This record gives sequence, C-alpha cells and structure tokens, in this order.
Amino acid sequence: MRRRLFIFLCTISALLSLCTTIIWIRSYWLSDRLKWERTWHRPTRSDRCIRWEMDTGCGSLLLARSELPDTSFNRDSLPGTSHVFWEPAEVDHLLQQCAAIPGSHIFCGFAVCRVVYPGSESDDLGLRGVILPFWSLILVTLLLPARWVQLRCRHRHRLRLNLCPTCSYDLRASQDRCPECGSPTPQITSNKKRITNND
Repeated sequence: MRRRLFIFLCTISALLSLCTTIIWIRSYWLSDRLKWERTWHRPTRSDRCIRWEMDTGCGSLLLARSELPDTSFNRDSLPGTSHVFWEPAEVDHLLQQCAAIPGSHIFCGFAVCRVVYPGSESDDLGLRGVILPFWSLILVTLLLPARWVQLRCRHRHRLRLNLCPTCSYDLRASQDRCPECGSPTPQITSNKKRITNND
C-alpha cells in the first residue's frame, strides 16, 4: 500500500513538473493572470474587496493578496459575492516591478514586496506578495521522481550483485528468504541459482 501511494505521488509530482516547465516557457512570451475576488459589506466599516492573484512573467511566479476599498460595491446585492477570472496579458518582468517598490527584498530570483494603499489609515489596505522563480518550483516537484529513480537503480544494482534488495545481504547461500531481514528472494536470483545448479 505504501509503495503504491509513493508511486502515485511520484506520478503526480512528475506531471506537476511537466506543467510547470510548460508555463515557465510560456511566461517569456505571454503572462497569465488568475484572480479570485471577494467583496463584502460591513456596517461599521467601509466595503472591502479581497483579491488573491497569481501572475506569471519572465520566468517568475507572483503570489499576492490585496485588500482594497471597493467603491463599486452595490449595497442592494447580497454580501459575500465572489468572482474568479483568468486573463492573458503582455509579458511583465515581475522582478523589475518589485525592485521599483520601496521596501521590497530580492535575492536569487526570490522576492517579497508590500504596497500600502495610498491614503489609507490602516496597514491592512494594500498588497502583499512573494515572487518565486519557476526553476525552484521545478526542483521541488522533481524531488519525488528523483527519489524513485534512485531507488530503482539501487534495486537493480543489488539484483545484479545477487544481494537482498531490502538490506543488501548476500543471498548466494539463501534459497527462499533473506536470513537477515526475512524478505522473499527475488525471482531473478532464484532463476540464477537454478541455472547454476543445473550446470
């Protein structure tokens, strides 16, 4: 069960890595913007609009949350309205835009930025975001597939040397099970022994 779950997670991780690579290449020609907005009315305070945003551009990914006053909110409509939309746009160099923001921090393609809404009395109104390079996301999604490849190579190497795939114990004097860990002897090892005994 654990082995099947591990293989399933490796497959999902490999697919995510492939999709991330495609979006990475696409970001140099076209920027994608995915936004989720929610607007509500509070009797004691002004109407607010919260927006979660994900932008791509020039090999970078922006994850941002902004809270702004919503002047277009209709008080006759139901509170808690939400909107999700996606739109392509011209290529934006996210790191250059972040560098122009006072107080932003940039290091090796990573960035943290914060913009306060002009004229607001509270620091809650504004934008907070982080920028991640796509190569870092690909490295993370390739960890599980790389681990699977390592385990497969180690398994085959031990079989060639007639060792137990689990604990690498020498199985030349064993027939059915490993005397060290109790794992069944691989079929390949058993076939080799039969050929040796027949000779």
